[in-house]
Amino acid sequence: MDPYKPPKQRLLISRNIFGNYGPPIPIFSDLEINSQENWDIPETLCFNYITDNIINTHTNKKLHQLIDMSNEGQGWITCGCSVGENGLVNCFDNPNCPCFEVNKTLEALQKTDEQRPMRTQFKTFNHLNVRGLDEYFDTFAFCCSEKCACQGACSNNVMYMTDKNAHRFEVYRYDEKGFGVRAMSYIPYGTPVIEFKGELVEYKTCLERGSNDYSFQIKDKKLTKLENASAKILKSIPGYDQNYAKLVKETLCLPWYLDPKTNGNEARFITHGCLPNLSLIIAFKGGFSPHQMHCLMISSEDIYPGTQLTFDYGESYASQHLSGNCLCETLTCQRNEEFKVIGLATHYSFIREHYFYCSFEIFTKNVNHIYTTHIEIC
Repeated sequence: MDPYKPPKQRLLISRNIFGNYGPPIPIFSDLEINSQENWDIPETLCFNYITDNIINTHTNKKLHQLIDMSNEGQGWITCGCSVGENGLVNCFDNPNCPCFEVNKTLEALQKTDEQRPMRTQFKTFNHLNVRGLDEYFDTFAFCCSEKCACQGACSNNVMYMTDKNAHRFEVYRYDEKGFGVRAMSYIPYGTPVIEFKGELVEYKTCLERGSNDYSFQIKDKKLTKLENASAKILKSIPGYDQNYAKLVKETLCLPWYLDPKTNGNEARFITHGCLPNLSLIIAFKGGFSPHQMHCLMISSEDIYPGTQLTFDYGESYASQHLSGNCLCETLTCQRNEEFKVIGLATHYSFIREHYFYCSFEIFTKNVNHIYTTHIEIC
């Protein structure tokens, strides 16, 4: 996606949309109709900025119990790793680090096949081999936390850069697409970019609030591999508590969502893209309770300053809200007329998958095969 080119005259709404919290993130209106005299604050700007997910314990009693037990020290997975010779805490690849061992166990849950032979290794400063939306619910990381001896400042914390707000962003309003977020610094491919934050709730709560269009699913209720793996891991930690492990299993199987409508961060403004530059993974920090889950956005291509950030909202949202109305203007956008002319519209999912996973040679070979087949049929 080409970098966004703002107009010469812009209306600065706020130098920092989030007040005194976090790094300054300005917000602009680039609509020609807006001026200081006629500017109205949209409802979408009226929310509380948060630096950590909000946990609503009133909607789920078992989650409330889990958090109480966690506050008493139950269920935490921590390490005693100390600083190495080079000044870094080398938790990753350390067979004596419990957090690294858990990270490797979760890595083994990732599916592999001929097109995706490699699993993603979640090391703090490594390039991450992003796997795309269809692998979202089997791609998990485990991070060292502030309760570890390393305090999370180590090689086994994929959330380190997002926790430190390493990247700079700008929120802006433009044409019919509404608000968007663009990067203000260079972000290499495979880099943790931002954490999607909100209030952790079940889907039924989203429906009751009418916030389901804003909310993002971070746990699939049908996923059992993670639940089984977490149960085995919890049994192996010192001070294993059977009641705690039971509560984790009973709550982890629920369909959890992050609702950013009332409480969120700048990630709530990131728009949909049929061929997005962000991919998503789930990271656990310190344990396996739902309140220790985090949604991280990883760059799936080099992102240059000024480029708009996008991620795939998913087939359900696209079919309900974007059918025939998508404005992402990417290669595989279903409104792309050139894409339809050459007969590739029906191969949307195929193209997107190969864009994420394959080398350029394999990608072009498969596209040429589809194109040739289409011509022969015509």
